Amino acid sequence: TPNKINRMFDFNPGFGGPLRRDKVWFYLSARRAISSKWMADEFYDKNANNPNVWKYEPDLSKPVSNDSDANDGRLRLTVQAAPKVKAGLLYVQQTARNWPSILDVTGAPGGTLLAAEAGPYHYFPVERQVTGDITAPLTNKLLIDGAAKMTYERAIRDPIRDVSPAMINVLEQSTGRQYRARQFFINRSSSVYYYRAAVSYITGAHAFKFGAGDIWGSQEERDWDINPVSYRFNNGVPNQITMRAYPIDFAVDVDHQFGAYAQDRWTVDQLTLNAGLRLDW
Repeated sequence: TPNKINRMFDFNPGFGGPLRRDKVWFYLSARRAISSKWMADEFYDKNANNPNVWKYEPDLSKPVSNDSDANDGRLRLTVQAAPKVKAGLLYVQQTARNWPSILDVTGAPGGTLLAAEAGPYHYFPVERQVTGDITAPLTNKLLIDGAAKMTYERAIRDPIRDVSPAMINVLEQSTGRQYRARQFFINRSSSVYYYRAAVSYITGAHAFKFGAGDIWGSQEERDWDINPVSYRFNNGVPNQITMRAYPIDFAVDVDHQFGAYAQDRWTVDQLTLNAGLRLDW
């Protein structure tokens, strides 16, 4: 059976205008998107949630649909703070979910290596972005511009609903399929902060620019499972057991990923000289 669309819906309204004449403008938009697609050659397992049966048997009357929905709201404000200074603020709030997330071991969507009960209920309860930017042409030759951004995201992979905790994950070597249950799950949150700034001095024959940017942030994650073991079969015969010592909690910090640069271009008659210097840390 090929891939086939079950249902699809995308509603994306937006509107904007001035809040204060010649001073403040806004643009507000939202999005609601739903997608459901029957996955090629994917069917629910007749033996799902039966801890006494270790064989994957597709129920050809129950194809698997990979369902997802996403919600997005954003507000953009633009302010003419001074005759030569324009500032902007963008706020974005999103949620998304996908279930059962039929992924193969490489992470590619639409793979055929995972039975529905071995796919996670994958969702993002919050994705938030706040961005500010400013542009200031102080003179006809001097420009200052910059931006700063903060993002926060939480990603969760839980068991799909109604999976029995008695089910143990199995990988069948002869087909490459995992079934019965998923091996482990995650709960991850991350925060990232970023800024950039630049000063440009431009004349007819000379252009100089200096700038810098930095990014830093952190991530915290918990990996956990329902059963601490997984089995591997070859044509139904067990030949390997994997044992896990979960849960595991860990954190990753990026202190700084900094860059600064200076560049200059001189043009005299038909000769152009370019020079540049960059520091990465």
